[in-house]
Amino acid sequence: MQTVNTSGNLGSTIGSNGLLRVVSNDQIDRAEREKIEKEQEQNKTYQVMTSLAGHIRTAWDDANRAKQNIERVMLQCINQRKGEYSTELKAAIASEGGSETFLMITDVKCRAAESWIRDILGSAGDKAWMISPTPIPDMSPQIQQNMMAGAWEMMQVEQLSADEVQGMLEQAKGQVTEQLQKEADLSAERMTSKIEDQLAEGGFDSAFSQFVTDLATYPAAFIEGPILKKRKTLKWGKDFKPVLGEEIRVEYERISPFDVYPSAQSTNCDDGDLLIRRRLSPGAIHSMSGLPGSKDDEITQVLEEYGRSGLKDWLSFAEHEREVAEGRETLASLSSTTIDALQYRGRVQGKMLIEWGMPQEKIEDHLKEYDIEAWLVGRHVIKCILNPDPLDRRPIFKASAVEQPGSFWGMGIPQLMADIQEIVNAAIRALVDNLAIASGPQVGVDASALPDGESVTNIYPWKVWNLNSAENGSGKLPLEFYQPAMHTAELLSIYERFGDYADQVTGIPAYTYGGDTGGGAASTASGLSMLMGAASKGIKQIIRNIDMNVVEHIIERTYIHNMLYDEDQSIKGDLKVQARGSAALIQKETTQLRRMEFLASTNNEIDMAIIGMEGRAEILRETVKSLDMPTAKIVPDAEKLMALQNQQAQMEQAQMQQGQI
Repeated sequence: MQTVNTSGNLGSTIGSNGLLRVVSNDQIDRAEREKIEKEQEQNKTYQVMTSLAGHIRTAWDDANRAKQNIERVMLQCINQRKGEYSTELKAAIASEGGSETFLMITDVKCRAAESWIRDILGSAGDKAWMISPTPIPDMSPQIQQNMMAGAWEMMQVEQLSADEVQGMLEQAKGQVTEQLQKEADLSAERMTSKIEDQLAEGGFDSAFSQFVTDLATYPAAFIEGPILKKRKTLKWGKDFKPVLGEEIRVEYERISPFDVYPSAQSTNCDDGDLLIRRRLSPGAIHSMSGLPGSKDDEITQVLEEYGRSGLKDWLSFAEHEREVAEGRETLASLSSTTIDALQYRGRVQGKMLIEWGMPQEKIEDHLKEYDIEAWLVGRHVIKCILNPDPLDRRPIFKASAVEQPGSFWGMGIPQLMADIQEIVNAAIRALVDNLAIASGPQVGVDASALPDGESVTNIYPWKVWNLNSAENGSGKLPLEFYQPAMHTAELLSIYERFGDYADQVTGIPAYTYGGDTGGGAASTASGLSMLMGAASKGIKQIIRNIDMNVVEHIIERTYIHNMLYDEDQSIKGDLKVQARGSAALIQKETTQLRRMEFLASTNNEIDMAIIGMEGRAEILRETVKSLDMPTAKIVPDAEKLMALQNQQAQMEQAQMQQGQI
């Protein structure tokens, strides 16, 4: 016989109430078996839960190792833009006692590129994209079937020949196509308005502005959307009392390049595994409960573990350097109240999803690979869903200032001019050191000729030196002054030469952002315009990268989302999405010039009789709009224009009547 405490825990003799309880060996054996069975069941559950987690962890380890070199490049890029030397170079400069001056020409180029890109994409009308109907809108099978049935009925009743019926069909088809084209135009307008509203409410402008900053700085920039998020809403009810609610809306977010981890073989966001490091608050984790694909028991365990350990699992090797470079407090992530999570997008076998707990009716073949989105916190997969996109595309998009075919990462502006920045810094440091040395004379002192206590460092005009001439019997001067040579001109020429070279390498000349034109063709307005046109070729390629890789895709995905899930049938149609940022850059100045020429050439009685006041007003509206002027205040709308025409007609009629009298 053995003794156990009354709480039932083995190995202790005193119970919670201080009394001892005697149990038999059978009871002890049974308790041991129950304990072992419970542990085995927990281990079994752990294995089932971690089969998918193990796959994600393996993908993370591989992607984290593959990104280490790129993380070093990104740290160099942000430090170069901020005007900070690396730790090694700063130590080398300090050991030589040199200046730590850093001339921030990289930041100037990056800010100029950002401004130029935003100006171009913001000046393509009201948006950098357009939605239009396809050239021949699709005719539904139901319409075709109705047409054939009507023709067959007509053939039977009117006893028409086959040729006559064919002619009727062609005529009807033409009428239907014309009607479909009109409906497609209206659908395109409604879809455009819908997407514009989604972009405005979903934070696209803010996300895109941050994306442009990343594009100018890092090897790649990332933006995510459309993504669905649950947000609180505030409305005003009866007597203007606040009414809180919730809504699910489309949103767009910028993703830091530091948080994106593609697999080693990936070349784009839809290729291979893609992991994104997220920092979530406990409240954000808790709000996932009840959402499709979420596991409430896993979420509960995560929140319990967070209270004990903090759940900081996904720190990269460069985390400390990143925090310093981004201006955050050192090791702030270790003391923050957020939870580290991995958002995984990749392909896994169906059997792994079934083991995790996904309904088997969603998995057609347990050996087939499915594209998924899963969230891993610690060892817990708290959410897993199949990719809802019909083509298994992911709502994450990237672009680089300079794309490198076959590589996931491109090149940013700091990389393009890294060597130039280094040479310019070396020249400026030498210039500052030379200015300091050559600012005054170097003095040689015969210490034996100076009396005790005489200061050799306190030199000022008209100073009288007390010398011991007897100690200096060699006939040499006890004080000798030497003026070091100043090489300002040579060092400045190095800076200017490589500053000009930076214009060529980046494709962003100084005169494009108000810098010194330097004379020549840039000294005149027409010459500067020609140079600006030539310089824009460099920025055009960056805009094309954004157009093709981001803008067009993100608008297309929003269009597809609306086609699949929006209940408003009036916005749906056979439409196509086209980005026009680079086209706007090419056409902007030419279009404005042609409009002015057209206004001048049509300012005659014959052309005005053809286009009328309505046509003239429309041309004026577009011209005024392109000049960023208040169109409504300058050109009257159609209603006011009609009233003006009627008033003018009445005045002319009254004058004619007075003339007849």
